[in-house]
Amino acid sequence: MNGYLYIYNKNGAPLLSGLYIPAGNTQSYTVDYYAPDTIYILMYYGGGYGIYGITYDQTPETWPEDVEPNNTFAEANSLARGDTAVGQMGFQSASTPLDAYDYYKGFVPVEGQLTVSLNTEGLSAYLYVYNSAGVTLLSGLWTPAGSTQEYTLDCLGTDSVYILVYYGGGCGTYKVSINTELLSDGLYMIELERDGWKEIRPVIIQH
Repeated sequence: MNGYLYIYNKNGAPLLSGLYIPAGNTQSYTVDYYAPDTIYILMYYGGGYGIYGITYDQTPETWPEDVEPNNTFAEANSLARGDTAVGQMGFQSASTPLDAYDYYKGFVPVEGQLTVSLNTEGLSAYLYVYNSAGVTLLSGLWTPAGSTQEYTLDCLGTDSVYILVYYGGGCGTYKVSINTELLSDGLYMIELERDGWKEIRPVIIQH
């Protein structure tokens, strides 16, 4: 017998529409970028007579996931100087919305440079950096799938910074890291204020 194969998500939206299967043939179809969901499979009669068999399977992704939720400044995951965070993006279904925003929060300890690095595998993304007031320091550095982008911000003072990895297409994993380059090793004088009194205190900074 001949037939047509259809696949729908739990809301009835088509994932596959009318794949023709001639008598005596086998056809397979892969739905990419899919997250957990209920699916419906329809075998529609296309002529002749006989029997058919339908099977389905899933290949689970092995990429590590970031800690969710981290979709806003307030939910940002901590990212220490020199550390690397790993996450994934691009998987969605009727039950699981697309995760397009992953925020991280870092810290610039003293005056110097901040270097942010983003590596992608299977997905494309945009890299943003903001200061603690939400002012944009880096706007939408495009990182194609399978590449690494690095950006250095100069002349920064002590501050918290927020890093946003914004989804740009495909599905897969990313690695984001930050590092700070201090002006130099040595003795710094910092001003502390407490209860109306100011104190100048020396500190030694090493990196």
